[in-house]
Amino acid sequence: MGPHRAPTFRGERRKSRLRLCLADGAGPAAGTGHRKETMGGSWHDRDDAALVRGCLQGREDAWEELVRRYRRLIYSIPVAFRFSEDQADEVFQRVALKLLEKLESLEKVGSLGSWIGTVTRRECLDIVRGRARSADVEPEVLEQHAAPEVPADDTLVAIEQEHAVALALERLDPTCRELLRALYVESPRPAYDEIAARMGRPVGSLGPTRGRCLKKLERRYRQVLGGSS
Repeated sequence: MGPHRAPTFRGERRKSRLRLCLADGAGPAAGTGHRKETMGGSWHDRDDAALVRGCLQGREDAWEELVRRYRRLIYSIPVAFRFSEDQADEVFQRVALKLLEKLESLEKVGSLGSWIGTVTRRECLDIVRGRARSADVEPEVLEQHAAPEVPADDTLVAIEQEHAVALALERLDPTCRELLRALYVESPRPAYDEIAARMGRPVGSLGPTRGRCLKKLERRYRQVLGGSS
């Protein structure tokens, strides 16, 4: 097997801590026999399986896109657990390390987002239980001690769904992305005539365009959940 080269987390606030899980030897190996991924566009447009293949080839840019794509999901879960910033950073570091360790087995995972969500939740629970043990809580009351900090399952499902919608929105064409963000993301929502002027379109065209864009968003959302492009 060829030499290992660890990707980096550029732009992260706590680079020194993240380097602990990206030390030499921890990253994906170059020259592992996987099919080379030709770019033909940015990694931003590739599905999760293509990104994983790129990481296994030692492509730092593929790793950076994979981290960018799921960073918000990873951080949202410790926020739901009401963790501090340092604890959220620790969770991110742990999940990034597990992602690196499991790359070869993740190439054919149906939904990488669901896998990452599950791993992140487990890491959060480990921290909660570790905190309880350090406080000398008896085993029989450990779960009761942790319960107030553990968000309901439907909260975590909602976080994963919101993240999938955000990824689906990113993958739309510029017209649909701009229109749907103006209608459903911007606050306060701009008036229709303002949106039409911004996009250089007649006001009367926005309704039909919105309908088509919502259908595209639904298709992209299902693709994100299924792990395809």
